[in-house]
Amino acid sequence: MDKSIKWFAAFNKFCNENRIRDCFHADGQCSSRIVKAHSIQNKRVLSRISRDGDVLTFRKSPGEEHQLKPVGKGIASTFTGFCSTHDLEIFKPIDNFDYSLGNVEQEFLFAYRAYARGYNAKVSSIIATVQLACSKPEHFEGNGHKIMVDAAKGSIPYLRILEKHKIDLNYYLDTEIFSGIHTVKFVFGKEYPIAASSMFYIIMDMEGNIINNLSSTRNYISPSLLTIFPQHGKTFVLLSWLKKDKTMFDRLEAQILDCKSDRQKVIVSNILATSVENTAVSPQYWEILPPAIQTYFHNVFNMTVLDNKSIPLVAFSDLNIFVDSALSM
Repeated sequence: MDKSIKWFAAFNKFCNENRIRDCFHADGQCSSRIVKAHSIQNKRVLSRISRDGDVLTFRKSPGEEHQLKPVGKGIASTFTGFCSTHDLEIFKPIDNFDYSLGNVEQEFLFAYRAYARGYNAKVSSIIATVQLACSKPEHFEGNGHKIMVDAAKGSIPYLRILEKHKIDLNYYLDTEIFSGIHTVKFVFGKEYPIAASSMFYIIMDMEGNIINNLSSTRNYISPSLLTIFPQHGKTFVLLSWLKKDKTMFDRLEAQILDCKSDRQKVIVSNILATSVENTAVSPQYWEILPPAIQTYFHNVFNMTVLDNKSIPLVAFSDLNIFVDSALSM
């Protein structure tokens, strides 16, 4: 097995075992219990696409590449990022009601939840990096310790940006400035049993123009927030970013909205394969999907899981997992 993959697996395991347990919206109303909150709605989405209580999510066993494997819907997409009070109260408008296209409050909450999960995962990773950097050098092979120390130093500016965006989002929530999030919406005309909730960073738009420059930790970067879910015969894709950073994404928004639905499916499939690990798919749908598409999607995911910084937004122009023929009769 490739050493980089082996190291990544060990580091990922360490991060998962040391995941932070804090409420993203910590205030005087917090309960004492941090829960395993669903980033993808359990009752409204995961239950809908599950089979015998399972959905497919990306998992990795020792010595293997990432694969979509069955996971119980009660566990899939969960993270320890909210207390029981805030997990229940904040998301009532999206957990208890259907999404209404253009509802700014609901769109904000979907994006807020995606950011909270991404924040939890990325801060946990930074903390793990710092902890490992403080370990004795003899615990590492070759120059592994120096690499970890450099990574820890480089993560501090990134942590400051994560914290700033967290403060902004909680302020928007508390003051009901739901327009603080800008959302690009597109709808597929059929109900594909695929769901996702993720925070990630778009490096360049569809024409190769740089959006987030990761060449230096001194550069400001702005996240994108993706939510996908099926509802009432359609599939909704919500791609959001901070309104104050909207000009960074204006060209990309125009490019996406200028595309027809089939092309938009390719765009979303590329994002899922190269930038999103928190995806849930119906086992029945995946089994019917042509094997060549399954293999293609898996290969792209594993090829980019360690580093996707140099990959254009739509690097794989024929990758599409939204396939009509795989829908149940």
